[in-house]
Amino acid sequence: MCKQSNQIDRTRTRLYEGKRENGCVAVTVNSNPLPHICRHSPDGFEWGYGGSGPADLARSILIDCLGEDRADRLYQDFKWAFVAKFQYEGWRITSDVIESWADNAHNGFAKSHSNVIPSQFGCKFTCAVPSA
Repeated sequence: MCKQSNQIDRTRTRLYEGKRENGCVAVTVNSNPLPHICRHSPDGFEWGYGGSGPADLARSILIDCLGEDRADRLYQDFKWAFVAKFQYEGWRITSDVIESWADNAHNGFAKSHSNVIPSQFGCKFTCAVPSA
């Protein structure tokens, strides 16, 4: 259901998953490595805070799912709304959740990232949500 034009079939829901293995991070999309599209972090992906590694992870996920134009507009908000809240050990998120969030971004919802609770989008991935 992701909207990027290339030879990969994007008509089905895609599962993005990050985990730590032997001291390294591994990020996959439908069990295949997610390419690191470097803009901020030459050291690769990270999550659980708001730095350069999480920014590249957010941008790379959104480019894969939504295409580069939308990704470049939304990745910093996506980083704060989701990636910065992913638990250290690992996480999962689907393209359906990402698209639902992105579709709401036009009305300013994405800008209020401090109030985003991933479950608002039917999100069932491992994610640290701040307590009230």
